Amino acid sequence: MGLGSAILELKRNNDEKEKFRESVLYACIHDTCLDAQIEDSRCDYLFEAVGLVGKKDYFLDAIVSRMEMTDNHHLIRQLCGLLYLFWQDGFSEAGTAIRNKFRDYLSKITRMKKTSLKRLPADTLTSLTLWLCDIYGIKEFFSCAERIGQEMIKRRDREIVTLFWLVPTAEEIFGKTFMKTFEKEAKKSEGIRHLL
Repeated sequence: MGLGSAILELKRNNDEKEKFRESVLYACIHDTCLDAQIEDSRCDYLFEAVGLVGKKDYFLDAIVSRMEMTDNHHLIRQLCGLLYLFWQDGFSEAGTAIRNKFRDYLSKITRMKKTSLKRLPADTLTSLTLWLCDIYGIKEFFSCAERIGQEMIKRRDREIVTLFWLVPTAEEIFGKTFMKTFEKEAKKSEGIRHLL
């Protein structure tokens, strides 16, 4: 209900935090939203709970394993948000997990039948790309853009990312000169040129 009662309970029971570990883990690796389309991210809240329970390595391993197994769009968004917070906290393997998911998901999405390519798979790949931009910067954007563009060329322009979300958000992340840099990189790379 968004009242913070779980966090308050964890703080009150600091001496018995072990008994809450599995419950917090369940909330981290499952989509427990009533309506994920309209609810805000709960990643900060979950990461605070992880910190209160302790043993972050235990949670990170489980989150990375869950990321490898799922294709659920809303769950991937949640896992990426948690992995980003782990990465900010000094766990470099969290960024690597998102990069690996991008690579694996790109391979999977390009094998889907055209009729299967509805909005969510493209949104998922877009979300993964943008998380990588937040972690690794503009070079990572162009690395992803090259791969995505090459796959779109091979598959005759099937839109495997949500371009009207990807490009404006990248522009917000990287600033006003982003489009000029995008055009410059497109001159050097067929995949980036195709995406542009």
